[in-house]
Amino acid sequence: MASWVASVREGLARAGDHEPRFIGARDARRCVSLADAVALVRDGVLWEGTGRVAVPEARRLLLRLSLPGGDPGLAAMAKCCVVPELGVAGYRFVGSIGGEDPVRYVHIVSLEQRRLLATIDEHLTYLLRIAALAVVAAAHTVPVARPTVGMVGAGRLARAVLEGLIEAGAVGKIVVASRQPASRDGLVRTLRDRGFEHAYTARDVRDAAAQADFLVTATTASAPILSSGWVKPGATVYGLGAAAELPEDLLVRAERGPVRLVVSNWRECAERADIRRLIAAGRLGNADVDAELWEIIAGTKPAREHAGEIVCLRAPGSVALDVLLGAWVCARQAMLL
Repeated sequence: MASWVASVREGLARAGDHEPRFIGARDARRCVSLADAVALVRDGVLWEGTGRVAVPEARRLLLRLSLPGGDPGLAAMAKCCVVPELGVAGYRFVGSIGGEDPVRYVHIVSLEQRRLLATIDEHLTYLLRIAALAVVAAAHTVPVARPTVGMVGAGRLARAVLEGLIEAGAVGKIVVASRQPASRDGLVRTLRDRGFEHAYTARDVRDAAAQADFLVTATTASAPILSSGWVKPGATVYGLGAAAELPEDLLVRAERGPVRLVVSNWRECAERADIRRLIAAGRLGNADVDAELWEIIAGTKPAREHAGEIVCLRAPGSVALDVLLGAWVCARQAMLL
C-alpha cells in the first residue's frame, strides 16, 4: 500500500461526517505540494495500469454545440472512475464557451455512504497534475539527471511544466521556442525573475530540439511542428498538445526508425485526435506501442533498449490522476475541520 493511502482514507472518513463541501481552486492548491502530486501521479499511473482503478469502457462523454445567433460554441466533457482502495468514485466535468475555460470540477463521492463528499475547482490542481506527470515522465525516461529541457510552447501548460521541473530539481537548462516571440521571451523572463538563471530563448523549434534531452511540446498546433530528424539521439519527446503536433515518423512503427513509442495509457491515448486518426487509417495500433509508462515505472520494460534510441512519449494523463488529487484535497480539507 502506498504511504499516503492511510492518511487519505482517514481524511475521507472524516469528510463523511460533514456536509459536502465546495473547495475553490486556491484552497485546493494550498492542500497539495508538488512532491505530494508527484507521489500521487506516480502511484496513479501504476494503479491504472495494473487494474486498481476502474474506468468505464466509454471513457468520456463529449458534447460540442454551436449556439444560435452566432454566439461562441459550447463544449463539455465528463469522465468518471472508481478507486476501490480509497473507497471513492470521482466524476470530472469540464466545460467551455468559445474556447475559454470557465468550468473545471471534480466531484468526490463516498462508495460506502453513497453520497457526495466534495466538489473541487481544479483549475490550479489540474496544472499541478500536468507538471507532476512531466516530472514522473522525465524521471523514468530521461537518462540525464539534470537534463536540458526544450519547451515548444509558452502558454499555461508550458509554464506549469517548467516550473514543476525546476521545483523538483529535474532540469539543468531550459530553452524555449514558440510561434509568438513575445510569449517565448516573456516565459524566459519570468523563469529568470523567479531565480532560474539557465533559461534561454531558442531560435526556433529545430534549435530547441537539437539541444534538448527532454523535448516537451505543449501547443495548440493541428499539424506537426517538428521533424524527427531534428531530435537529439537518446532524447525523450513528450507530446502534451491535444492535436497532431508530433510528426507521424515518431508514432508510426513503419516510419519511425530508432524510436520507441511509449504511452501513459493506450485506451486514453487512443482517443486523442492524432492517435485516433492513425488508428482509423490502419497505421497504428496497440501492438505498435513499445511500453506503457506504468511498465517502465514498475521496471518490467525499459524506456529504451540502447542509449541512442529516441523515446516518443504520449502521456495526456487520465481522470484517475485527477480523482486521486481530488481525493487528497478532500481529505486534507476535512482534517482541517
